[in-house]
Amino acid sequence: MRLASLAGETRGGAERREPMETEIQIRQSFVVNVSRKQAYAFWRRVEGFPQFMRHLGSVEPIDATRSRWVIDGPAGRAMTWETEIVEDDPGSTLAWRTVGRSDVLHDGRIELDDATANRGTVCSVRLTYRVPARRGRSALARVFRNDPETQIRGDLRRFQRLVESGELAFKRRPGETERVG
Repeated sequence: MRLASLAGETRGGAERREPMETEIQIRQSFVVNVSRKQAYAFWRRVEGFPQFMRHLGSVEPIDATRSRWVIDGPAGRAMTWETEIVEDDPGSTLAWRTVGRSDVLHDGRIELDDATANRGTVCSVRLTYRVPARRGRSALARVFRNDPETQIRGDLRRFQRLVESGELAFKRRPGETERVG
């Protein structure tokens, strides 16, 4: 995990104290005992993320590349943002980022590779969350309800168990004829 607070700059000998943002970046790789095609299919269905990412209340597709993410915040207050898929190479890579105004800026990248000896797929995950410094760690703590790194690592272990068991369930999209996985 990387945590950084990006500070202001110095001009003419006087330091300007305007922190810009607080960032949490989590990277993890793990093997799932499914093909790259199956792993990609589960990652591509972003509406399934709340089934294994406990900090998410819902992810609703808007169109083929955009979705609306909702986090169940403290005191019943929801935090919402929209993302767009910025890279989509089926069976290999999926990347997304926040678009528009949001209290939480988020981006993610999933890279899939064959594991050695035909033992499934290596999923390499990078998730980044940024908030304005005035909101800082307290805003991120509200998003995750505890240590973000611990939360995300648990989410990825749940993903691994769910994708290998085939238990991730999705609502059918209009015109869809077969189940993913």
